[in-house]
Amino acid sequence: FQIDGEDYYTSGNIAYTGLWVKKGFVFKTRAGQTSMRVTIRNNAPGGGGNDWAIDDIGVATCLPNMKYSPTLTPTVCAGSPLKLTDTIRSYFNNYRFHQWQTSIDGGTTWTNVGPLRDSTAHWNSELNVWEYWSSYISSSTTVADNGRKFRMILATSVGNLSDESCRSVDPMNGVTLSVNDCGGVLAAKLLSFNGAVRSGKTVLKWTATGEDEPIYYDVQKSYDGSNFTTIATVNSYTGSAGDQHSYSYTDPEGLNRKTYYRLNLRTEDNRGIYSRILQMTAQPAAFAFVSVVNPFHRELYFDISAEKGGIAKADLIDNLGKTVRRRSFDIREGVNQLSMDDTNVLPTGIYILRVELSGMVIYKRVMKQGR
Repeated sequence: FQIDGEDYYTSGNIAYTGLWVKKGFVFKTRAGQTSMRVTIRNNAPGGGGNDWAIDDIGVATCLPNMKYSPTLTPTVCAGSPLKLTDTIRSYFNNYRFHQWQTSIDGGTTWTNVGPLRDSTAHWNSELNVWEYWSSYISSSTTVADNGRKFRMILATSVGNLSDESCRSVDPMNGVTLSVNDCGGVLAAKLLSFNGAVRSGKTVLKWTATGEDEPIYYDVQKSYDGSNFTTIATVNSYTGSAGDQHSYSYTDPEGLNRKTYYRLNLRTEDNRGIYSRILQMTAQPAAFAFVSVVNPFHRELYFDISAEKGGIAKADLIDNLGKTVRRRSFDIREGVNQLSMDDTNVLPTGIYILRVELSGMVIYKRVMKQGR
């Protein structure tokens, strides 16, 4: 195969089987290129019976893949900050230019928010793709922001960002924000939230403090990590605000597929906050990362699944091999929600999160954004 007169790809020898054989290749266009000439040549030796045929020639664009976090439908309380992150993965590292946008009419019209950015992609050897992350941060939200949409547009040049035929947009149409009027600040604080599998069912456990008024813990469940339903409500204990209280709840439904849980802490006048989301599987690994909030900024959040409890040691290592943060955690059997704080002062870049438990070691590459 030649492209614009230059040899670019060969299928190699194709043995005759009487069946169609599919071949293909990837070509990266030059800057400003809008067309190409493809020449197909049969290099097999000549002679009788050397007939060949081609059919169903197709050309497709290798568009980047985008994944928004924390979810496509995040819920926040009015007055709370908002942080959205988009993970961009592509076959080539040329989709560098991007712009966050917002819509207040359901996605009919979009307005740019924040600066136009040019990011450098990093090679992900596990997925064999180029990737980078981009975040949109708002210091505060209001009830008027309820239903507001956010998305990111990508292009290979600044000029292409303004051309709808040359830029890339996530077909899911981005993120839809839900903003609740949660009233005043909640004094109650969740100290831990973890889960384990017992006899095929999910057992959730959590510890809280600061319960200076009655608190209702709504246990919520989801199969997609976005749409949650309340399956039970656990009432708080009575006592002083400085006491720590532990709670547990067993989901009566068997755990037979990936399932997500969270807690909604609320008061009688519906002031409330949500916990982090806990991901559970029927056959958890002996010791593995379940999820990592990546990239991170002020705090690095990560969930770990452990077959047995113990003391885990976590190190955050920079690209020079230096340990810049170290924490120890009391791990319980099941899924544990952990975090490493005071990371806002670290330089932007790639780090390795290393966690050791009972001689087992796991690693995760993470990215620090901003200061």
